[in-house]
Amino acid sequence: MNHTIAVLHVPGCRGGAAALDTAAEIAGERDDVSVADVVIQDDASAVAQGFRGSPTVLIDGREMAPDPQVPIGTMG
Repeated sequence: MNHTIAVLHVPGCRGGAAALDTAAEIAGERDDVSVADVVIQDDASAVAQGFRGSPTVLIDGREMAPDPQVPIGTMG
C-alpha cells in the first residue's frame, strides 16, 4: 500500500518548509511514501483541501491531530 504525506501551506510559511523537509526525510527512508507540496492560494482552496492553518499535514488525506477549535479554511 502506498501512502502520501501532503503538506498544505501558504506561500512563504517557514513551518511549511520545515514540514516538507521532515516529510521528505520520511519518504527517503521508505519506498511506499510520497510527498505532496500543496500551496494554498485562497479561501476556496483552503476549504476544499481541509486546510486548518499553515502548515497542515495530511497523511493519506487525514490530519493526524486536528484542532477542532481551528475551523477548516483558516488562512495563515
